[in-house]
Amino acid sequence: MSNDVKYTLAELAAAGGVTPRTVRFYISKGLLPPPRARGRGAFYGVEHLQRLRQILQEKGEALTLDQIRQQVEQTEGTPPRCVPAPWLLVQAAPDAVVMTRADVSPWRRHLLDQAVQAFAVATAVADDEEKNR
Repeated sequence: MSNDVKYTLAELAAAGGVTPRTVRFYISKGLLPPPRARGRGAFYGVEHLQRLRQILQEKGEALTLDQIRQQVEQTEGTPPRCVPAPWLLVQAAPDAVVMTRADVSPWRRHLLDQAVQAFAVATAVADDEEKNR
């Protein structure tokens, strides 16, 4: 810890302008490190308050908690947790499937659909030419 300032859960929450429940929630999500010690002797340091203020600032910038956690992990050098993403499968040809994340933006999805359609047409033409040889 950078200095000897110690906060209880209630003091940390009050200094950050949040509830103790919010502090516990941020800890459970990996946004805040756990307290020093356990039980009644648990305390938080200045680094906890600084991180809490950083979280609140980034929330004010419309970042999601997952985005904030990723930034925290990157700045700490902690490898990001692997979270499975939902995927969409698009049959582009009888022997070709295109896989894309389900949460892709509508515009990117539109571009992908156009590319898959162009690929499907090109492979159909190539298949027809091959059959006619």
